[in-house]
Amino acid sequence: MKRFLVVVSVSFLFLFLILIASSSAQMDLPQNETVSGEEESAVIQAEDALSAMPEDEEELDITAEEEKQCEETKDEPVACSQPQEQKRDVYEEMTQTVLQVENISRAADELLKLGKAKTIEEQQLKDKFREFEQEIENTLSQIETLRKTTRHVSTQGEIFFNDWLKELESIKNSTMRRRGMTSRDKELKTLSGFDGEAQKTEENLNKLIEAIQDIDRYLKFNLTAKNVSSAASEFRKINTDAGKIKKGIGSMEKKLKKLSAFSEIMNYNKY
Repeated sequence: MKRFLVVVSVSFLFLFLILIASSSAQMDLPQNETVSGEEESAVIQAEDALSAMPEDEEELDITAEEEKQCEETKDEPVACSQPQEQKRDVYEEMTQTVLQVENISRAADELLKLGKAKTIEEQQLKDKFREFEQEIENTLSQIETLRKTTRHVSTQGEIFFNDWLKELESIKNSTMRRRGMTSRDKELKTLSGFDGEAQKTEENLNKLIEAIQDIDRYLKFNLTAKNVSSAASEFRKINTDAGKIKKGIGSMEKKLKKLSAFSEIMNYNKY
């Protein structure tokens, strides 16, 4: 708001001085002469500057408030500099992870198949290896996203069930309190089952990461068909880990679907 008043004041002062100069010039000129082109251009520029300024003070106040919030959250500059990306839900992240695991398995199979071929061009092998490396990057990125999402579910669940327990403990009626505790314990057990499956899946994800990174490091500086073929057992391990991951994610999804309070948990805000 202060910035708005300063800009307006300076602009009006600038326009006022130009108008005075223009009036003085016109008084000195004969009646049949007009103001010079430079003076007229200056007046027009000043008027354009004023007309370009926002007329709605409320809009400026909102901007000032947003700037204040950004100053108060210096630890999160990205949130102030650009709109936040809409987060995908946990179901979609699990689906995307399964698809990406299938992608890395397919890329590994294709690379191994090419390495075992009787005749192969060097450029073909390089291109297929680059595809494999790209899928490694995609896999690592998706796995990290899934980790963050599942941990968010667990964190939200912990807050939700702790606050639920506090409310139940304050109930004076013993029958209502007992029924509430039974419902809560059932839901909590289901969420704990999800957390358990998520932990097992993360262990298999770590094994997959180790396998694909080992192959990548082994071939990166010594890419030959012979070396690709010699790593056949490591390539097969990728498929084994991928199968365990897909099975684990399927179990995670089943647990969440049994969690009646899932929507309430994810939307819960204690403040």
